[in-house]
Amino acid sequence: GRRRPALVIGLIPLVISYVLFLLPITNTESLANTIWFAVLLCIFYAFYTLTMLTFYATFSEVTETEEDMVFLSNVKSVCDVVYFILGFALLPMFVNMGMNIRIVALIFLPLVLFMLIPLFLLKEKPTNVEGNLEVRTLKLSTSLAESFKNKKFVYWMFTISIMTVGTQLYLGGINEFFSNTGLDMTTVMASAFAPVPFTIILYNKIVKKWGLGVGYRYSLIIFSIGMIIMFLCNLFSEHLNKTDLTLIAILGGIFVSFAIGSFFSITYTVPSHLAHLEQQNKKISISSMYFAVQGLFEGCAAGIATGLILVTLKETGTISYLTLIVALCCMITFVMSFFLPKDVNLMGKETKSE
Repeated sequence: GRRRPALVIGLIPLVISYVLFLLPITNTESLANTIWFAVLLCIFYAFYTLTMLTFYATFSEVTETEEDMVFLSNVKSVCDVVYFILGFALLPMFVNMGMNIRIVALIFLPLVLFMLIPLFLLKEKPTNVEGNLEVRTLKLSTSLAESFKNKKFVYWMFTISIMTVGTQLYLGGINEFFSNTGLDMTTVMASAFAPVPFTIILYNKIVKKWGLGVGYRYSLIIFSIGMIIMFLCNLFSEHLNKTDLTLIAILGGIFVSFAIGSFFSITYTVPSHLAHLEQQNKKISISSMYFAVQGLFEGCAAGIATGLILVTLKETGTISYLTLIVALCCMITFVMSFFLPKDVNLMGKETKSE
């Protein structure tokens, strides 16, 4: 029940700051606009962080079994794919049609109402499923210390950080990567995201049969293949006609679609699982801090990807190697995944009844 106030307190300023983005101080470039939007950004991201961390913390509280947690994480990953499609395909389409970006922003605004769903699912008093005992809430400093005491969680942070460098480099630089080919990037991105709800089904079957570790490694390999296909597509762009070039790029996008959904899913599944174990073993609620720490690691990784690697590739004229670097990140993560804790590797695996 304590999650409800945090969601509401975060959501209201979040929406207000979002709407205020549509109201600049002046209609031209000015110092006043710069300061205005800088302040709004600080407010927006502060309350966005509060809202999303609270939202993620509910994953371990509204599910009672490991299977439910995996299912919920997969549903969330499909929703992530939907908003990537909105951002990469639908939004540019509206703008290209001449629609004002402020009108587009207002069209998307009602989607925030979905964040109210947890308010109706949360219990008044979080309980331990096995013992039906209330869990303890911790102070900020104690919660942070407990997070870094968990060796499983810390190792996961480094594993997911390497993967985040790759995925953020792909998402942030793929348009620049294909900029000299004349490809319709809306088509390419749609091929990478649109099939995800269906490819998640295959990922789930792999996880149910062999566990999350095998499913994750399958995703890393298939994503690397997609990156290599895109590299070859760019490499031979001058020797292929536009139709063949588009078909090859779409093929690479389809390979990407078999992995990108599971990458989103696993970022929710593993922290929720580890927090659930802490709740059972130590009777402490630490899920919010796990997602906060993971968000910090992922933010640093994204900064390295787009603020360091991508900028360097652009400045040195080596942007054509972008997808190979992404594939390298996948392979490093692939090796690291073998050393994940056994309970994480086997998570989601169905056990045969006697």
